Amino acid sequence: RRYCASYPEFTMTGPVAAIIPTATVTFANCSGGRTLWNTVLSCEENYHEANAFKYRWNDVPGQAMNLDGYGWIVEVDPFGDMRPMKHSCLGRFAHENAAMRLGASGKLIVYMGDDKEDQCFYKYVSAEPYRAGATRAERRKLLEQGTLYAGDFANGKWLPIDIQRSPELKEKGFKDQADVLIRTREAAKALGATSLDRPEDCEVHPRDGSVYIALTNSILHGNFYGQIVRLIEKADDAEAESFHFEIFLVGGPQSGLACPDNLVFDRKGNLWVVTDITGSKLNKGCYSSFGNNGMFFVPTSGKSAGDAFQFASGPIESELTGPWFTENNDTLFLSVQHPGEQSKLGGQPTSRWPRGGGDEPRSSVVAITGF
Repeated sequence: RRYCASYPEFTMTGPVAAIIPTATVTFANCSGGRTLWNTVLSCEENYHEANAFKYRWNDVPGQAMNLDGYGWIVEVDPFGDMRPMKHSCLGRFAHENAAMRLGASGKLIVYMGDDKEDQCFYKYVSAEPYRAGATRAERRKLLEQGTLYAGDFANGKWLPIDIQRSPELKEKGFKDQADVLIRTREAAKALGATSLDRPEDCEVHPRDGSVYIALTNSILHGNFYGQIVRLIEKADDAEAESFHFEIFLVGGPQSGLACPDNLVFDRKGNLWVVTDITGSKLNKGCYSSFGNNGMFFVPTSGKSAGDAFQFASGPIESELTGPWFTENNDTLFLSVQHPGEQSKLGGQPTSRWPRGGGDEPRSSVVAITGF
């Protein structure tokens, strides 16, 4: 997550394009998603670390990063037919992933979490409906014009982060819609959106359309274990501007998991959860009973709904990430990230995953079959 990918050039779309028309890198990519037209969405997450970690180009005259160009959702066409784009209408914050569905009138909906303590949960609603007969290039334009909302969980309202629809944004010093989108976090807070405990991954249930949100944890609030929230739109319409929610699963010794992160559903509607206990905290203090980070199977219906069953345990000091089922659901891809993360420079690695012996620990992708 602390590397960047370089392409010939990314085009910025939406109101911010007038200020930052292009970018040459996508920075601090995290999870993402797949669009309904089969392009890849990659999320710029920890862009704020560019200065904290003193990346080389920041020290070179003329190469310092303009951080306003980072913290966006990036769309890349794996077939190479369309130019890579950063979509400013989806807001600028520490994006974890993007989950899509269609609303009652066919408008495109994108749900997104901001992976940081005391930040908000968002959704985007396109201005025009999705048309099945449209070309891929036409469909991607749905991400270029629409309304971004932030969730007010206290009142069950979606607050439009739009300077025309929410005139109080002008009163609070925002100049125009580009300024609002560049400062999405500030705009959401100015409107009264709810601060949450690290909203990371979110996924849409394949059968009922409700949205499951992983709130990983908040040390600041004493919420060490996190929880999974289920959000239900009014009248089950994703275009609605109101919703209600429930706590689907609470992390802790009683449930057997802590710090839920990435989520994925199988074709039967069962939820699969991977956890993200920080490497330096694994097997210590309040996390001592959980062992390494793992993957859990959680039914969403029936007698065992909401009960977590451990399916896998990750290597030492690793984080399991990016679970994804193939279209026929017979293979699960799962990434093993930073095994042996706490190893000391020059010392013996704490993990030898995946090759063992005297090999260095390596991140990897595992394919699990037989479902």
